[in-house]
Amino acid sequence: MKLNPDKCAFGVQSGKFLGFMLTCRGIEANPEKCQAVLNMRSPKTVKEVQQLTGRLAALARFLPRIAHRSHHFFKNLRKQQEFNWTEECEKAFTELKAILSAPPILQTPEAGKPLYLYLSITDQAISSALVTEAGKQQHPVYFVSKSLQNAEVRYPKIEKLALALVTTARRLRHYFQSHTIVVRTAQPLRQILTKPELAGRLIKWSIELSEYDIQYQSRGAIKSQALADFIAELTTEEQDSENNIWTLYVDGASNSKGSGAGILIEDKHGTWFEQSLQFTFHASNNQAEYEALIAGLRLAHTMGIAHLNVKCDSLLIVQQVTVQQFSSIEHPQTNGLAEAANKIILQGLKKKLDDSKGEWAELISEVLWSYNTTEQSATKETPFRLVYGSEAMIPIEVSLQNTRTTNKSDNAQSRRAELDLIEETRDISALKQIATRRAIDRKYNKKLRQRTFSEGDLVLRKVEDIRKPQAHGKLGANWEGPFRVQKVVGKGAYKLQRLDGAILPNTWNIASLKMYYS
Repeated sequence: MKLNPDKCAFGVQSGKFLGFMLTCRGIEANPEKCQAVLNMRSPKTVKEVQQLTGRLAALARFLPRIAHRSHHFFKNLRKQQEFNWTEECEKAFTELKAILSAPPILQTPEAGKPLYLYLSITDQAISSALVTEAGKQQHPVYFVSKSLQNAEVRYPKIEKLALALVTTARRLRHYFQSHTIVVRTAQPLRQILTKPELAGRLIKWSIELSEYDIQYQSRGAIKSQALADFIAELTTEEQDSENNIWTLYVDGASNSKGSGAGILIEDKHGTWFEQSLQFTFHASNNQAEYEALIAGLRLAHTMGIAHLNVKCDSLLIVQQVTVQQFSSIEHPQTNGLAEAANKIILQGLKKKLDDSKGEWAELISEVLWSYNTTEQSATKETPFRLVYGSEAMIPIEVSLQNTRTTNKSDNAQSRRAELDLIEETRDISALKQIATRRAIDRKYNKKLRQRTFSEGDLVLRKVEDIRKPQAHGKLGANWEGPFRVQKVVGKGAYKLQRLDGAILPNTWNIASLKMYYS
């Protein structure tokens, strides 16, 4: 190899490369480009603003939250608008000059070490800071910033955070492909991007980000002065939001084409999340409102909201939730599978216990074993196999040393095959369960008849939890009576009396009554 001495330099402490200065300390901004901005006077024409924005763009990777700081400049670049250099423009110009007088030194990340990402959002821009850590020190690697355009300005805040992450991944793709990226944020970004019911741009962004190794952590203390200003505004707003009362707006809709609903969560700073819901079943308006309310409560729990004010346009739901004091955010309603399983277990306990309700703890293991090893009619599989991938063995099988326990090599190979197939088995079981449920719904709705009672009919009344004996708990009777219908009030309401003639207070809805057959 031959080298031209006039074109070579050896043993230098620093050098210019691609417009930046490479030194032993890291990557530094070109002092000539910094000085060009520092020497500029406050722009007085559109052309001077264009010169300023062009020079700032060349230094963007060294300037935290540049899009937020310079968005006032861009207003002067719009057509059919008179030039106006405002106090906000001058303040932002002064801040940028202060940063460029001593620009941060960027570091080159080490191979195999994770990088940490901080996100910031405002009404006009999104920004991020990619940093590396060495010991107890944090060093910036790259600053990314983007002005929000058109519909992006109206995105809810949680979607702006997701957009900030996606934008950073697109611009710094080489870093995201080569390192584990740890996103540090106080917001539930991971939960939002991994929710299966999401639709639209959020699910598209989730798929786009799935190719990278992205982890999430709560944001801790900032150890770098270069990042302190970057996090300052976002920190103030987040701390204020934690003590804020949030509002959940619920809206349901139903028509001949299907059922849907919408939820919106906001605090006093504006909308944080908004989502449209579409149901696979045809629901009434009230059912759609219920589904939207449940989804909103789940989301509020995911976001860690402690105080929530729910607003709904359904008087029925508002009254029922108010009377029942409807549902804890910590324990929202699920899809019904857990409730169905618990119901079967309770029925099994009732059959074994009779009046000895206090002995339920001694029998729970027997009932659970029976349930977990019994083939379910809906899935044609046992719950045990759906969880572990193979059928359970009773103790006698183990003691007899059958083929499932003696031949370890064959068992290992068989076990691997079972684990390979378990996901497919679970998917098939889920489809069977959905098909069974729909078949039951069709059969039930076909035979459904409006139920009414007449004066003098004997009925049973549903036992409310507050009237159940405390010693019985969930194992107590669900119906009590009989009672006689004393008067038909109308619209499904009835007055009841005991068999001795004593009239019960209040009226009772038909949903809490059923016919008594002696």
